Amino acid sequence: MAAYSDSKAYLWALTGILAALHLVMTVIPLFVLTGGGGFISLGVVSAVVIGYVAGPIFGVASVFIGSTLGVAFLNVGGIVGYVVPIVAPAASAFVAGCMRKRMYIQVIIVYIIGFVAFIVGPVGSIAYPYLWMHVIALALVMILLVPRIEKRYREGLQLRPEKPETSILPSAVLAYTALMADHLTGGALASYHFVFILGWDPTSTAIMFLLGTFTYALERLALTLIAAGVIMALAKHLGKLGL
Repeated sequence: MAAYSDSKAYLWALTGILAALHLVMTVIPLFVLTGGGGFISLGVVSAVVIGYVAGPIFGVASVFIGSTLGVAFLNVGGIVGYVVPIVAPAASAFVAGCMRKRMYIQVIIVYIIGFVAFIVGPVGSIAYPYLWMHVIALALVMILLVPRIEKRYREGLQLRPEKPETSILPSAVLAYTALMADHLTGGALASYHFVFILGWDPTSTAIMFLLGTFTYALERLALTLIAAGVIMALAKHLGKLGL
């Protein structure tokens, strides 16, 4: 199977399959949002898992295709428009793939771009406390630049049946950093969409972000547990598939 996984035909076939899977996941509600804002779908989780499985290139391609089809035919974006539900999960898939491939600098760059985009945007000067969990995610990635810590993280991602507990924290770190990249990208893009496209008042929009400063934490932690559980379930099988 490893020989097949090295071929472009295999990888693009896998991309098509995962894109179809992600498309289905984007229309299955996971959490219903208050205030008429729609729902968070299982696509948030599938983007992480697909990035983990297919890597930062083919994983992003899969999620991008699946999300684009969801927006084009099913209007999964709702109030946040057409860009956020495509770019945000793609960022999540990219970070998940990078975190598995030990491409930590690329992840840090994604976070820096996201922070700058949010802070210089229409709500950033007021709503910057909103970024507190994203700062934690960035700190976790930067800690992995320490060789001894990175080694334990890398070994933990390789699930050992006799000691599955050693994979819990590394899987959660990967899932958390990917999910927060999704959230950061989506939040930054949404702030521009709300103010410049929908015409919302910047101050009122910033207050809306601030009101969610702690409530989104519960949502992201729950998503982290779900995504980490799926990653751990898949980990022992990926080696057999050459992935």
